Amino acid sequence: MPDQSEQPEQIVEQTVEQIVEQMVEQTVDHTVEQSPAWFIYLVRCHNGNLYTGISTDVARRFSEHQAGKGAKYLRGKGPLQLVYQRKIGSRSKALKAEIMVKKMSRQAKEKMIREI
Repeated sequence: MPDQSEQPEQIVEQTVEQIVEQMVEQTVDHTVEQSPAWFIYLVRCHNGNLYTGISTDVARRFSEHQAGKGAKYLRGKGPLQLVYQRKIGSRSKALKAEIMVKKMSRQAKEKMIREI
């Protein structure tokens, strides 16, 4: 069994796709067929900072961010650039993926963006 101290390093080395695949295997999806698909996305601010979010409509949400009506964190930090998006599935899985990505190092996020 791996040592607990090794797990954060392992997460950094994994891509979001690998993390999501592990989550799919570990969780039971109780979503209804008509539920909208959820996406995870990353936005780059003018200063290079990365913002991670989830949405059922990334284009709409990104437009809200650009208009200053989205997350307070992004207000006044434009121009913004949508640099990553991936379909996750249920809201629950998207929230879990968002938490995992937010815990990743900047280097790991940049690697994930380059791999798309």
